[in-house]
Amino acid sequence: MIRIIAVGRLKDLGLRAGFDEYRKRLTGFTRLEVLELKNGKNPLDYIRPGELAVALDEKGENLTSHAFAEFIKKQELAKNIVFILGGPSGLSPSVLEKADHRLSLSRMTFTSQLARLILIEQIYRAYTIIKGVKYHK
Repeated sequence: MIRIIAVGRLKDLGLRAGFDEYRKRLTGFTRLEVLELKNGKNPLDYIRPGELAVALDEKGENLTSHAFAEFIKKQELAKNIVFILGGPSGLSPSVLEKADHRLSLSRMTFTSQLARLILIEQIYRAYTIIKGVKYHK
């Protein structure tokens, strides 16, 4: 199972529509839970025992889509994966320190809302790679 914990609401209607489309597509591959937190809430308070906490961070590891698929395949066999996205100010240093893994979506900087759409698209792409389903390159 994949969980996404995001600080703030996805307000942009276009981005929300894109996010919802990939969320719907993922139902054929895995269970997905999305939790939107108000600013000031600590995302780590919502990590369950045994889950792998992956913080999105511009200084995190950069992976290709195929390497990301391998990461998901390997980790998901053992535990749920929880992706943690910060709001406009990013994640606090304490969250970054306590996360099991740090992941960067790109060397470029994206808004927190756009990063959410990019993340779910890459999760979907990873499952199409894992399952051998054709998806555009």
